Amino acid sequence: MIAKTLILLTALLYSNSIVIDREQPDFAKDLGIKVDKVEPLDKEISTEILERVSKLVGKLPEFIAGIELFKGRAQVRRSNEMVRAWFARVPMGDPVAGARVCLAMDMAGEILGVGVWGSEDFDADEHGRWALLMNSLRTQSSPRLRDGEIAYGAVEASMQKIEDDSKENGQIARALARTRRGMNRYALVIGNLNMLLQQDKLMPAEWFDPIIDDMLTLADDAVAFTPVIGSKGAMELSEKALEALAAFEEAKTLAEDEDTTVEDMADLVRRYTTAGGICRDCHDSKSGPVASNWRRVLRNKIFELEVPAGMMQVGFDIPQAAGDDGVISGEIGAAFRGAIMLMDQLRK
Repeated sequence: MIAKTLILLTALLYSNSIVIDREQPDFAKDLGIKVDKVEPLDKEISTEILERVSKLVGKLPEFIAGIELFKGRAQVRRSNEMVRAWFARVPMGDPVAGARVCLAMDMAGEILGVGVWGSEDFDADEHGRWALLMNSLRTQSSPRLRDGEIAYGAVEASMQKIEDDSKENGQIARALARTRRGMNRYALVIGNLNMLLQQDKLMPAEWFDPIIDDMLTLADDAVAFTPVIGSKGAMELSEKALEALAAFEEAKTLAEDEDTTVEDMADLVRRYTTAGGICRDCHDSKSGPVASNWRRVLRNKIFELEVPAGMMQVGFDIPQAAGDDGVISGEIGAAFRGAIMLMDQLRK
């Protein structure tokens, strides 16, 4: 009873119904979209909601109670249409105390805009890594993907169960989990690389290290998929992983050379991505005993073996930002997840 009282008092302390001396959010600037008629959201947040969201996010109720909520109108992505929306600003603690995660959500639960600001690194974002992380969170947070709420710790527990499974399915499941994380990072690295090239910049060489490790792991893991795509398919998958590994190693070597130009790196990217390149060759392969492509077959196996994906959880469905050890990315992910889960609960 005492604990619940403390939680409720904390919620009241942070409630938007109390006038607190804080700067009015500039959501237009933080989200990069048009906003209108923004004012505090007058919604009661019960102790039960705080506790539920706390469990889902893996943060103390005090953290959830500190999320600032607003209402107003916001611009729909790639459109001039303005719709009713809720806004959130989430103050962050160590190791980025003073920073904030911001987002806007329409009444159907779609995310209209995201941003992370308030630290020198976030504000400058010279290499776009934080913008890409926020975009990854946004694209993995559609209402459809949020239908099945996954409490913090549940994914870790499921992964531990897979790690402890010594049978064939356990081996396949572990390889699938590693492959999915590697493919998520692959997409993030390619996105980062292309965005920087468009800005006439090169990606730091050390940012290629994690994806190089992932591709080497995939080449080794391919044999585990033999029961699913056959020995020929597993061999081809390993070869494609090694081909991708060579591409990223070449890119790292270029990035390490101070004489490398943006056009040099762009030539390499074009060479490996012409007509779909490595990605399409691998995903669309129909080698082995199945009359379908690897991507579909392995995805179905993921569902069959209940390999956990996470939900807006850095390290599972969301790779950490390039050059980050996962700590700051994890805090950003928790803040983002907390805001969405809180608004979802209040929308019900």
